[in-house]
Amino acid sequence: MFFIGIVGVMDQKSKIRDIKLAPCRVCEAPETGTLIRIERVFSLFFVPVYRWNKRYAVQCKRCGTLYWLTREKGESLESGQEESIGYWEMLENKMIRGGICPDCQQRVLPSFRYCPYCGKKL
Repeated sequence: MFFIGIVGVMDQKSKIRDIKLAPCRVCEAPETGTLIRIERVFSLFFVPVYRWNKRYAVQCKRCGTLYWLTREKGESLESGQEESIGYWEMLENKMIRGGICPDCQQRVLPSFRYCPYCGKKL
C-alpha cells in the first residue's frame, strides 16, 4: 500500500461468505472455510476509484491454511452457483500453510496460540 498526497494503491480484502471444504490438506478436518476476495484498488482522497487484479482464496477456519482459487471458481462461489470446493481444487502449490489468522487475515507465526493483531485464539 502506498499513498502519495491524495492518490494511493492498496490491496483490499473482503470476506464474502462461509463455504464447505473437502477435508483440509493440512489439518484433515472437514470444516467450513471463508471465501475471500482480494482486489487491487486505486484511491483518490481515500475513495476507491478503480479496481483490478481480482483474486479469490478460501481459508480453513480450523488451521488457517489459505487455498488460492481460479477466478472462475471464485466468481461461481461468490454468486452462489456452487457451495463447496473439492479436495482436487486445494492444490499443494496454491496454498499457504497456517500462519494466517482466520479472523483478521494477518500473517502470524504458526507457533502463536493467539493473534497479536486481534487477540483471537488460533
